[in-house]
Amino acid sequence: MNGLPEDFRPELLPSPWNELFYPTPYREAFEREGPSRGVDPRFMLSIARQESRYDPTVKSNAAARGLMQFIPSTGSDMAAKLGIEDFSQSDLFNPEVSVKIGAQYMQDLFTEFHE
Repeated sequence: MNGLPEDFRPELLPSPWNELFYPTPYREAFEREGPSRGVDPRFMLSIARQESRYDPTVKSNAAARGLMQFIPSTGSDMAAKLGIEDFSQSDLFNPEVSVKIGAQYMQDLFTEFHE
């Protein structure tokens, strides 16, 4: 990819190539949860890529869990804020839950730092 011209437009790649270079796993969840909270789904996807390499089953040495890598206290706080009933820490390994909590968390951060 380093040899491509500056004006190269990756969106013009055939779909299989585009997905190979720019994967978008769990796209529906990111596109549903991000915009509803004012968060660009591509930004959320980049966080998931960095934090978990898109692996919803990963757990860090700091006990951060899932696709978006939340520690237990933050996961519980966000789940309570979202009204997720019967939340357990294993729910953070569910991509749908992780993305929903991630979108809310990012919205809260954007609000906090925008004021």
